[in-house]
Amino acid sequence: MELAVQVILASAFILVLLYITLRLLNHLIRGQMGRGQLEVIEAVAIGRKSQLVLVRAGEQCYLLGVSDHAVELIKEMPKSAISFETNRPTTEGRWGQIFANLAGSERATRR
Repeated sequence: MELAVQVILASAFILVLLYITLRLLNHLIRGQMGRGQLEVIEAVAIGRKSQLVLVRAGEQCYLLGVSDHAVELIKEMPKSAISFETNRPTTEGRWGQIFANLAGSERATRR
């Protein structure tokens, strides 16, 4: 009987240590992932297998067209061209603002 109690206590102790270890590892991994210089700001599907993706890399933002077969750069712009609230575009014009910036920069280059 004494052996059974020791086995149960040892098993419980190991499970608690395993739980604590997994929690710490999860916390460390999430902390390291948040420090990167590359961030997908937003993605929107424009077809069954294609989407527009806004990516921030350092101080630059890139509007990408992504499909099964290719990733194409549509526009490169400074991070300052997009207004952010807590690293997200504002709700009043996420994509509208991006397209307005694209249209404005295209007009400026044509003049």
